[in-house]
Amino acid sequence: VNSAVEITNTAEIIQSSQFDPNSTPNNQNADEDDQASVTLSPQLVDLALAKIIDEPRPNVGDTIEYTLTVSNAGPSTATGVEVTDRLPANVLFNSSSPSQGAYNPSTGLWTVGNVSLDVTPTLIIRGIVQSTAGETNTAEISASDQPDSDSTPGNGIAGEDDQGSVAFVTRSA
Repeated sequence: VNSAVEITNTAEIIQSSQFDPNSTPNNQNADEDDQASVTLSPQLVDLALAKIIDEPRPNVGDTIEYTLTVSNAGPSTATGVEVTDRLPANVLFNSSSPSQGAYNPSTGLWTVGNVSLDVTPTLIIRGIVQSTAGETNTAEISASDQPDSDSTPGNGIAGEDDQGSVAFVTRSA
């Protein structure tokens, strides 16, 4: 399957060396028993990512929390969902709390897993601000087993709903 569009495939007996009393080969008549069709309806999801920061004006040495939330407007359950969120250079990883799956701070990969219509997985990442440089941090849904109806996971295009960004500016001393 290489498209999210519904596809119908039809097969028909087109030739026979014996007479068939109830159908005529190769006449494209769907009411006869020498023709059969099957319709494939690919799974489709509508994933979105939201990201917030608890303190947009931290001091150097403060612990900040990024909260990521993944939602799925369906109609199918999303499987194999992954989110990539690498911390900025001036934020030292402290801890993480995923509501499901696992977060690897070395790669920035949150392996979320399945996201149904009634589940909204969250990930909280805590980091310690290391310098006075302000930073923008962007996370993106980087993988899904199903096509997304309005965005492409992992393509890096800002403005799609599978991406979330937040910024902070450190306070002056």
